[in-house]
Amino acid sequence: MNAQLTRNQRKLTNTNREAMQQVTTHHIKASTRRSLVGWTIAIIATLVAVGLCRVAQLPSPLMLGAMVGGLCGAIIASTQIRPPRSTIVPSQGVISLMAAGPLVNSSPDRLASYALPSLIAIGITLLLCAVCAWVITRFSTIDSPTAVMSTLAGGASAMSVLSEELGADFRYVTVAQYLRVFIVSFSLPFLIPLLVGGNVDFGSEPLVNLSSHSIMNWLVVLAVITIPGWLASFTPLPAPRLLAPLAITIVIGEWQPHLISIPGVLEAAAFVLIGWQAGGAFDRQSLVTNAKRLPLAFLCIIVLMGGCGVMAGILTALGLGTLTETYLATTPGGLYIVLAIAHDRGAGPIVTVMQVTRMIVMLIVTAFVPQLIRALRRIKNSAAHH
Repeated sequence: MNAQLTRNQRKLTNTNREAMQQVTTHHIKASTRRSLVGWTIAIIATLVAVGLCRVAQLPSPLMLGAMVGGLCGAIIASTQIRPPRSTIVPSQGVISLMAAGPLVNSSPDRLASYALPSLIAIGITLLLCAVCAWVITRFSTIDSPTAVMSTLAGGASAMSVLSEELGADFRYVTVAQYLRVFIVSFSLPFLIPLLVGGNVDFGSEPLVNLSSHSIMNWLVVLAVITIPGWLASFTPLPAPRLLAPLAITIVIGEWQPHLISIPGVLEAAAFVLIGWQAGGAFDRQSLVTNAKRLPLAFLCIIVLMGGCGVMAGILTALGLGTLTETYLATTPGGLYIVLAIAHDRGAGPIVTVMQVTRMIVMLIVTAFVPQLIRALRRIKNSAAHH
């Protein structure tokens, strides 16, 4: 009888194992199917959106079209559209190389003149983030850790990872952070014509620059966009994939500037991949789950953008750049897209200096967020006991 019972238990175990394997296989197939459908939609939507952007004469049509395509693929197929990491890292390197151009052509004194305005602008941005976090906790059921992590304007991916470690609602933090990146980035091509007065014919520019480049130029650019960022990722350097290629490019640019000229094909590919990454970070389920809480997040994003617009006006009045340059320099997010559009528009060094400084400061602030949240919790608990 015991032997029969053992055989039955073994059969039941095998049956359960087979059922679990079937369920796992089904989920993998369903996920693969959604991914294929999502990418198909993203590519088709990107082609259509890029064409429409060209007709509408919007700046940076490749990046804007890719953002729209990525968003369409993610929402319709309910899956995130994320290009492989092996393509994103070189794309970020291309943007770093672009951003270094204005720095190579600027004197150290001119670059140093942006230091104080950068720190003041970043301090005001942090203050606005803190106010937004307080508003969220005051007028919603969202807790303090989640509010803080969802409103800090810098390092969306880092905030998403850290929020889970701190016990915050990482799903909401992820949606809120990438919503900020998307809105800030997506609005730029529409705001730029307004900032420059609407007199620039963006539609006359070629979609892809097909001018020839030497083999040595190709080899140097490919090395700069891949090797420094990879090596720096093993060091404690903040934002290694941004700063390492940036620094190497400045050194090479002072020596042989023609070697850091970016082939148009690489530039176009980077624009599309970064656009897909920004637009495809959502999926239908995450948006539906957080639908009731998104209006407050949207309001905070608009407040941040408005505050940055005011700062841009002040910086322009102080003679630190055109309104387009200062707004790009102060935007609260979308670093790589901002730097790419700044390069596309021929903006001055203030954009790179202020955006890179913002990224470094935000990463440093992020390191102290756990201590800040623990302190807030202690204060809250102490007040509750009294």
